[in-house]
Amino acid sequence: MKPKILIIGEDDFSKNIPHFVISCEYGKAVSKAGGLPIVALDAMNPEDYVKMCDGLLLTGGPDIHCGRYGEFYSEDSEFPYLCTNRENLEFQICKLFLKAKKPVFGIGRGMQILNVVLGGTLYRDITDEGNNLIHTAKVDIKSPKAHITYHKINVNTDTELSKVLKNEEVVNSCHHQAIKELGENFVVSAVSEDGYIEAIEHKQQNAFGVQWHPEHADETLDADGRIFDYFVSVCREGLV
Repeated sequence: MKPKILIIGEDDFSKNIPHFVISCEYGKAVSKAGGLPIVALDAMNPEDYVKMCDGLLLTGGPDIHCGRYGEFYSEDSEFPYLCTNRENLEFQICKLFLKAKKPVFGIGRGMQILNVVLGGTLYRDITDEGNNLIHTAKVDIKSPKAHITYHKINVNTDTELSKVLKNEEVVNSCHHQAIKELGENFVVSAVSEDGYIEAIEHKQQNAFGVQWHPEHADETLDADGRIFDYFVSVCREGLV
């Protein structure tokens, strides 16, 4: 039996008709690793999704509302793509999966969701911090996805991630926010060359996240596939 992995899409409108939107790359990556992707559509029954699914994949997307981690904003332009319905569902389902001690994997914004759910905070714009990993740690690789920026990360020893990845890896980079203060019971699994947190993991259960996007399949970087293989394997362990 394949482990069922829950994925949450985001709000969108086309011709004034509401849609749920999700990149097919997430589902393909889960399927390739041996899982069965399930997309959450019903915000009224989050408990049923937790009972039905073996793991939760929190995907990338627009910024989390800064009110979630105790900050304020003064201009609407700071959140041009705020997905309120998605965000409410993600926070609710993430808390339920953690309570049920079922595996959770956060990618990009998804890692930030995990961190904020457990009391962590974010840098709202890393360019304001006088550093920007998109520019300062750029690495050129022979990749078919030339429009994506890449940089090096250092994986901390004695972490679960160090069992999956090498001490140094090259990953993609397409974010302007980063983790500031860690949420409760999280440790840093990897950092970028300019010091920003690139991966976190929970001390007591299978909940972890990465800042880069391993769903962007790239044959030059086998580390991305290993991340999904690991996640699906821990979800499979929970099957009866």
